[in-house]
Amino acid sequence: SLPLGYEVPAEVEAAGLGQRWRDSVAVAEAAYRAIGEDLPQQAQYCVTLGHRIRYLVSLNAREAMHMIELRTSPQGHPSYRRICQEMHRLIDEVAGHHLVAGAMRFVGSEDVHLPRYAAEARAMRR
Repeated sequence: SLPLGYEVPAEVEAAGLGQRWRDSVAVAEAAYRAIGEDLPQQAQYCVTLGHRIRYLVSLNAREAMHMIELRTSPQGHPSYRRICQEMHRLIDEVAGHHLVAGAMRFVGSEDVHLPRYAAEARAMRR
């Protein structure tokens, strides 16, 4: 949503396109504000995928294990990789569920800069 702001991907900044990104988001936000009062349901389509959203998720141990192991793989998007890595840490250190956290054997903890590169390189070799 607009009040929570948005993120400019590091790759966009590194390419020197950060200001162009911010300008594009400003256009989308202006469109949201222009139609939001009269058409609030339709205005939500003006919010970019880069905007932050707040949500609540409730998971049991099996669901958490599945999501965390899947979303921390090298192919995972950096934004949700970080969130799931933090969830794993919190399950272990804050909630104190050491056995549950320890059972998650496929949690990716590395920082991957080009997440899809290795998978696509393998596909190209085939």
